[in-house]
Amino acid sequence: MPRREQAVTIINSYTGLATASAVIPVPVADVVAITGLQVTMIIHLGNAYGKTISRHTARSFVLAALAGSAGMFLFSLIKTIPGVGSIIGGVSQMAIAGTITYSLGLAVKYMLDHDKDLNKDEFGDAISKLDPEELKKKKEELKQKLIKTKAAQKAIRFRAEPEKFTDNMIFRFNLSQYSDATLRIRNLGLDPIFESQIEKSRTKFTYDPQNLITGKYFAYLECEDLIPIQLEIEKV
Repeated sequence: MPRREQAVTIINSYTGLATASAVIPVPVADVVAITGLQVTMIIHLGNAYGKTISRHTARSFVLAALAGSAGMFLFSLIKTIPGVGSIIGGVSQMAIAGTITYSLGLAVKYMLDHDKDLNKDEFGDAISKLDPEELKKKKEELKQKLIKTKAAQKAIRFRAEPEKFTDNMIFRFNLSQYSDATLRIRNLGLDPIFESQIEKSRTKFTYDPQNLITGKYFAYLECEDLIPIQLEIEKV
């Protein structure tokens, strides 16, 4: 896959994960999770372009870029997109988190395409190149996926038995109305831990972690045209 196409795939994947992570029911945890996803997204974008970007460099860039004037401009731009604030309940917060992550990814892609350094000045220039209509389109896409996902969750019934495990656990789901899915497990820093394709005919998957340390993790079931469905699990 050409690197630019690979970059778009990476950005869309992390946009979905950030959208799902915006509803973590712990104060500040959603911000930490979303920042972790954005950092990991940048590292993976660098890999797509054959560049090694350390976690420290990516994290410093995200914090400096989004806290600076270009970041404030981006937040203002996203919030002025028609319809964002009118979405019911927590969907508004989720759509904004996803659209900001998408915008950040596009800006970093632009910087990598033009061999720019990762700094807030170059970020400001990249942000100015974003097309508001494209962001509006992405926001609407996320909104529709969120609405569809909320309706689909009752049918899919993605769950873990037990949520706290020692040796292994069983994930259960119903994919009969959907295409094949992907099960992903990430740590609290949102680094990838495990990934497996799930055929639509299956109704359960046994996860037998190898050398997984004690702690909390997130499991995501990703179905086509849906926002990833998220569970919190814990190795005890």
